[in-house]
Amino acid sequence: MKLRPMAWTGCVLALAFATGCTSGRSHEKSGQERGERAEQDRHADRDHADEADEEDEDDDGEVVEMARVPAVAITAFRDVAGSAAAKRVLREQEDGMTIFEFEFERNGLPCSVKATEAGTVLEVEEGVSPTNLPHQVSEAIRRKYPHGTVRAAESVRTYEFECTVLVDGKAVNVTVLPNGEFEDGD
Repeated sequence: MKLRPMAWTGCVLALAFATGCTSGRSHEKSGQERGERAEQDRHADRDHADEADEEDEDDDGEVVEMARVPAVAITAFRDVAGSAAAKRVLREQEDGMTIFEFEFERNGLPCSVKATEAGTVLEVEEGVSPTNLPHQVSEAIRRKYPHGTVRAAESVRTYEFECTVLVDGKAVNVTVLPNGEFEDGD
């Protein structure tokens, strides 16, 4: 089974890594080191008096303290965001799953990571400066909206699982979404 990014949506860019919203963290850290970092993050949340109260509600979900987030979800966030601090964490229900969205900034641009309570990364959004859009994207926008100005842009990566399943001696390739549903046609 392998994990691959799904189709890019909106003003989505294949060159997200050129923006600086990449993980500066090695994925070779031990599970113990990642767990220790997650535990530090849980306690660091208490030091941020300017963070939203845990009872605050948001259109995208309930704002929660890092201490109420499972360590494996924090580890998934860390694996993507590196040392960036979460400015806010939202908890929401999607397709019967509890999802945590970690909002943070990198190079002054908004970014976020959505992960399940089991630690599966579902989506990564990375802010992109409008001046750093690929030429093809800028030109497409200019053609469609000749008098428009790009005010904000982000790349969005979502994930799906491609699996080869042996059924009655035959290999069947299927694509399964993180919520357990099969992609259309499978």
